[in-house]
Amino acid sequence: SPHPPTAVRLSQTPEKHSLMGTVASMTGFAAASRPTPLGLLSIELRSVNSRFLDLSLRVADELRNFEPMLREAIGAALSRGKVDCRLW
Repeated sequence: SPHPPTAVRLSQTPEKHSLMGTVASMTGFAAASRPTPLGLLSIELRSVNSRFLDLSLRVADELRNFEPMLREAIGAALSRGKVDCRLW
């Protein structure tokens, strides 16, 4: 059976809401996996509070083409925090 895409919206302003309510801290963890025609796609995000955005990506070799798109999407959603992202 097909799986609907999962979207998580992160926000730093009180008037915007995520799936869990207003974001009060930049500290968090998220992980998700979805089957694709090419196999299972998994992502893991970890973040801690930081004054500026410090993004670290670890991407499987076969997914390297998606790294710029992933970096841009995370950068558009967040303006601060030390964020570690793993995609495989």
